[in-house]
This record gives sequence, structure tokens and C-alpha cells, in this order.
Amino acid sequence: MSTDNRRFIFRPLAVFGTVVSAALTILLGFLQVGSWVNENAVWVLWVSIAALIICILLLTAHLAAVKEQAGAAARAAASESAKAVTATNEAAAAREAASIAERTAVDERETALRAVEETSALREKLKATEALAQTSTALGKLDGKLADQLFEYASNEETLTMLGMFFPYEIPRGAVGRIEELSKLPMTRVAHNDELSAHFRALTEGAQAWLDKFLPLVSTRGDHFTTRLDHDVSQEAYKQHSAKTDELGDAGFRLHERMLAYQRYYASV
Repeated sequence: MSTDNRRFIFRPLAVFGTVVSAALTILLGFLQVGSWVNENAVWVLWVSIAALIICILLLTAHLAAVKEQAGAAARAAASESAKAVTATNEAAAAREAASIAERTAVDERETALRAVEETSALREKLKATEALAQTSTALGKLDGKLADQLFEYASNEETLTMLGMFFPYEIPRGAVGRIEELSKLPMTRVAHNDELSAHFRALTEGAQAWLDKFLPLVSTRGDHFTTRLDHDVSQEAYKQHSAKTDELGDAGFRLHERMLAYQRYYASV
């Protein structure tokens, strides 16, 4: 039942009751109740029946209106409940979306951090490459010939074999000659690059140290040098000679290691 229908049914009820009450009050004031009822008993009965029917109809309409109002309230409550469920579901979906967005943001942040780290590592590597390129270029301009010359001495197979597998009774003249040339290089050449200068000094000083121990011990025999004694000496002198020969071998091993270290340096530049 709509609002207009309820207004149509229930508003006249108050008006009708008011009119009937007023009419009865006026009539009863002029008529004697008992005699009037006896004279008009039939009409009173019909009026009572009509009034009862009207009251029943009005009560039925009122109950129908109340029932419809209760149904409307139930439907409204169900609608509100459905809206609440929908809102709850939407809130849960929003929370899930927020959680997914947060995880995505964390993943993106971690990816960005990794990208920054990789970029930093790449930048450092690029700087190192540029520094090495600049060093190589500077070395090529200032000390290239000296570096090549030192590499020829440090990579000579005969010299390396003689120093690394030292046999004091047969020392090649060619190897000794190259070591002498190497020891004299500081008189005519100088290295400007710090690292090259360190290798240059290590090689020439090692060569000179080897020669200082070599020259007092050797004698010439054919195409080779030898530390073999060509005359008889005392036992004490022989022990001293053997000790100095061992020192010569140790100095040769140290020079051999310096030559290999220079080869690694030369390959890097």
C-alpha cells in the first residue's frame, strides 16, 4: 500500500469519528435515549451493522498497511544488509588491492635498488676501464719503447731457463750478456710511469745483484761460463765457494720471479 492510499484510508477516520461524536452529542441532548431506541430499533441495528462493517474494513486496511510497512522495513533492512555486505566485500577487495600494490611497490623498489647497484658497478667498471685506457695511452706515449725493451729481456727463453733451472757449471754467455745489458739500462733510460718505474727498478736491481754474485765466482770454459773450480782449494774455501754459488742461484730465482711479474704487468697494459 502506497503512502497516498494510507493517507486516503486513515485520515477520513478521524474526521468521521469527530462528526459522529458531535452528532450523537447533539441528538442525545434532545432525545430521550430509551424511547428513541425503542422507536428506531431497526434503524439502529442497521446503522450498527454498517458501522461494524466500516470498522472491520478500516481495521483490515490498517492491518494491511501495517503489514506492508513491516515488509517495506524488512526489505529496506535486507537492502541495507546487502549494501553492508557489498561494502564489506569492496573493502576487502580494496585491502587486497592495496596489499598487491604494496607488494608490487616493494618489488619495484628492490628492482630499482638492484638497478642502482648494477649501474654503480657498471659506472665503476667504466671508470676503471677509462683509467686503464688513459694509463695505457700515457704509457704508450712516454714509456712505450722502454716497456717493449724490458719485455724483450723479461721474456727471453734462454735467460728465463738459465735463471729458473740454474746449473752453475754451464751458464750460457748470451743469457749473461742480456742480464748485463739489463743492469746498465738505468744509465741511459728512465721510466716516467710509477708502476713501470717500479718494475724497471726491480728488474735492473735484480740483474745487478745477480751479476755482483756471479762475477767473483765464474770462469770461462768454451762457450759457457762456469762456477766449477779449476784448481784444488781447502775444504773451508770449497764450502765458501759452494755457499756463494747457492746465493747466486737464489738471486737468479728472485730475478726470474721479477721477470714473470713484469710479463703479467706488460700484458695488462
